[in-house]
Amino acid sequence: MLTQENLPELLTVLGFEKKGAIFKKTIGAAVIEVNTSKKEISYPEAAGLVINERQTCNFDSNENFVVLECVHRLLEKGYKPEHLNN
Repeated sequence: MLTQENLPELLTVLGFEKKGAIFKKTIGAAVIEVNTSKKEISYPEAAGLVINERQTCNFDSNENFVVLECVHRLLEKGYKPEHLNN
């Protein structure tokens, strides 16, 4: 199960770079950032990804980490950010 405690390990395995409390990964034009200090997840809205539900951008629910992992996988597989809704 993905939790706040094992999230940094997952992000490292997925290839995110860590600088302080921020994990960041760039996939094409898309940038995903996870701030473990502020407990925030930033999706590539500037690249066109639409966020319909802001509650998926925080650490309040472990399911949000599953959303993060799914968005990451889709971007890695070549989906364009503008074709994704969160």
